[in-house]
Amino acid sequence: MIAFFLGSHPEVSLAELRLMFGVKESSRLMGVAMFELDTMLVQNSFFKLGGVPRWGEVIAELDKNDNLENHIISAFKKQLKEATKKEYIFSLYGVKLDKKRLHHDLKDELPGSKYDGRFDEALHAPAVSEHVLKRGGQEFSAISSGNTVYIIKTIQVQDAQFWSITDAERPARDMKIGLLPAKLARMMINLSGAQATGKIWDPFVGQATIAMQAAVLGIPVLGTDKSPESIAKAKQNMQWLIRNGLVSQAKHTLYVEAIERSKADRTVTAVVTEPYLGKPRYRPFGNEFLAKREWREISRLYGTLLQVASGILHKGQCLVFIKPTFSFLAEHGGEWYNPPLPMSGEAWKVPEFLVDLGPLLWLQRDSIIGREIVVLEKR
Repeated sequence: MIAFFLGSHPEVSLAELRLMFGVKESSRLMGVAMFELDTMLVQNSFFKLGGVPRWGEVIAELDKNDNLENHIISAFKKQLKEATKKEYIFSLYGVKLDKKRLHHDLKDELPGSKYDGRFDEALHAPAVSEHVLKRGGQEFSAISSGNTVYIIKTIQVQDAQFWSITDAERPARDMKIGLLPAKLARMMINLSGAQATGKIWDPFVGQATIAMQAAVLGIPVLGTDKSPESIAKAKQNMQWLIRNGLVSQAKHTLYVEAIERSKADRTVTAVVTEPYLGKPRYRPFGNEFLAKREWREISRLYGTLLQVASGILHKGQCLVFIKPTFSFLAEHGGEWYNPPLPMSGEAWKVPEFLVDLGPLLWLQRDSIIGREIVVLEKR
């Protein structure tokens, strides 16, 4: 059994996993999704994921009411005996244990061993990687679900440095227009099902956030935008990606073109994009009417996207895009207006693996304009 630790937007992470591996989770508990998958398959695919900080294998399923601490010691002792370095950390998710007793009991069970470790609350993936795994140690997690406690051994964690570099150090960054997070761009590509043998089209390429992540995955990308300034910034960022060795080469084409005048490219196998989300705002809309008016002003652009993508994609291929949600002031505090799409049900459908999930929302703390990730499959 494989356990994936979901990211800060768990519904989006879960959707990414389902479409990446083509199966649904067998269970879900406390921010962790369990999948019946081959370990080698996950090891070879993990670097592609954007929304999963770390994953591991379930090494034991224990009864919470049956000498839990003794069984944890037994399972843990076996793992540490096989390890070349006896450094560990044990993260707890909803499990109440006598941490000091466990630590001392484990020390007694491994006489003469030189090891260092602690039982602690759940850590973020970068901390696990830096303080334990990179030094040859191990991390384990205990997660409670009903009367069962799952013991999970961490196998891989995300490369926090890579995401920091691609988000913060690229040369062309315009925060005024709202920067698409690199992780979200990666997740959108995975939600589209795009492969290295296909081609992604981003008709609102902006500063090439999606194009950069496609290049890292080895997927050719066509990026267009009506703004010459945006295309110049996109080219600058793509060149920076290659120059800094983050990719050996990038199969990309970037040029100025408005989506209304786009020429059909039948070699495109997925459309992944973030269109214009509306004017930058520094405070919520005064009421829902004003939020709806803002959507009416930009909704035609989304209708054009749906129409053009429908003429390019074939049956079974996906359109993945960001739709804005607007914060407004209501009688009992702030609320969100999530506008409807100007679309016909004849051309598009929600992929089967996502039907039972709600809206895939990406909302940041104190944000005024949020994001909904829309995934549509061509009928």
